Amino acid sequence: RFTENHFFLCVNAGNTDADFQWVLNQSQDYDLEVRNISDQTAQLAVQGRQAQELLQTLTDVPLESLRYYHFLEGKVHQVDSIIARTGYTGEDGFEIYFDARQAVPVYEQILSAGRPFGLQPIGLGARDTLRLEMGYALYGHEIDDKMSPLEARLGWVVHWNKEVPFIGQAALQKQKAAGLSRKLVGIRLLERGVPRSPYRVLQDGTPVGEVTSGTFSPSLNVGVALCYVPTGLAGIGTRLEIEIRDQAVPAEVVAVPFVPSHVKKN
Repeated sequence: RFTENHFFLCVNAGNTDADFQWVLNQSQDYDLEVRNISDQTAQLAVQGRQAQELLQTLTDVPLESLRYYHFLEGKVHQVDSIIARTGYTGEDGFEIYFDARQAVPVYEQILSAGRPFGLQPIGLGARDTLRLEMGYALYGHEIDDKMSPLEARLGWVVHWNKEVPFIGQAALQKQKAAGLSRKLVGIRLLERGVPRSPYRVLQDGTPVGEVTSGTFSPSLNVGVALCYVPTGLAGIGTRLEIEIRDQAVPAEVVAVPFVPSHVKKN
């Protein structure tokens, strides 16, 4: 939020058109302007324990004072930017938004400035492994328009006491009062294997859910996954199996994140 009446939304790239249309539909009764500037905006993420030191060489914005999930405006490599202390890796880092026409020179300058820090460019595959080790939800997997934030362990983002009721509030309050029938949990394999979506999750051979996201964790050297299971099976230590190539591989429910977070929260 820039001001009381000026907001900037960063949505899942694959859902841009649907999200924009949804916002337009909800805005019909209000005196406001909604613009989709996705094609004019580039985003680059600089993530890792040396992200601040690296990025500080390219900007005069005081990054040390920038808090988690906050942003400042300034220049990066002389390009007007929004610099947010956010990311989806579980590491400290920044996401930078700026004019898409400057994407290549800014990207190249960051790579150049990052050489002394051992900076490496990575793609969505590596990012997906990192976000899964943190238990972060991905749209189309752990969350969609049919899953509630309460089921997805995202109740912490729901502000129940807003002065004006929000869209979906009544439905969430009803679900909260009735109790959840299922919950998103983390699962760790107890034997070798790589869980993948949508492998079946079993208890004593009976299907109880399916993997929403799964991978081999390079940090833990073991297979990990996220899945929805009945609430009664969501307790830490619950023994389950994941069906991998017709084999029921033993697994158990574990706490998430699977590995410690290194985001800067203070």
